[in-house]
Amino acid sequence: MVLAKDMPYLGDSQIYTNVGLGYVSRNKSHAIAASDLPAAHTINWNTGVVVPVANTWRVTAELNWATNEWNNSGTANVLYATPGIVWNGARSWELGVGVPVGLSTDADDYRVMALVTYQLETMKKGS
Repeated sequence: MVLAKDMPYLGDSQIYTNVGLGYVSRNKSHAIAASDLPAAHTINWNTGVVVPVANTWRVTAELNWATNEWNNSGTANVLYATPGIVWNGARSWELGVGVPVGLSTDADDYRVMALVTYQLETMKKGS
């Protein structure tokens, strides 16, 4: 589920949040059935803000959380703060980078994420 709110009165900024459920299904079993620990389903929650800072640049900030501790004795509980920047100066292209910084003991210290988007136009303007 995704919710977003555009804020034209704040320079076309946007806030958003999404919640998802990751369902795990075993594709393969071990030869010894006792080795097959129960698979733990995951809840994911992300929330953030996008703020335009120039004609072609946007600054982003997100909070990302994933846990499976609620299901089948799962052990994952990770929380990240993710600052980022996005450039969309070239026609139909968008490039971005974000650096998730771990806030929980289960999370990595940091990661690096990249975004490359190409928008296909299927309709001519004025149609």
